[in-house]
Amino acid sequence: METEILEEIKADVKVQFDTQEEKQTIVHISYQRMSRIRVWSTTYLKDQNSNHLSKLIDSYNVGKHPHWKLLRANEEFTLIFEGLPKGCTSFHLVEEIPEPGGMCYRNISRNNQDVYIIKTQL
Repeated sequence: METEILEEIKADVKVQFDTQEEKQTIVHISYQRMSRIRVWSTTYLKDQNSNHLSKLIDSYNVGKHPHWKLLRANEEFTLIFEGLPKGCTSFHLVEEIPEPGGMCYRNISRNNQDVYIIKTQL
């Protein structure tokens, strides 16, 4: 009888894992000139058609507030966000900070891979 209960629990756990979906959105950013860069944890992807915010999960090759990192011209840094909702077709990348100069890239069209490259004039 105990064996039957354990098998039922295992089956329930398997179903839960099979239905969960892990999604991430990756954004690579580079500037044409040498720049001192840091990213705040209050950086989000905002779905243009809903109130959904995809939070920043991690970042690579960039300073994390309050620390700065000097990047060479065209050197890339990467931001990893939670996945965007299925119905999202375009979004904004917004860094909400209590001072001027936060990142803001608007009207980014969504693609099938959810990997984006932003090259900016800064």
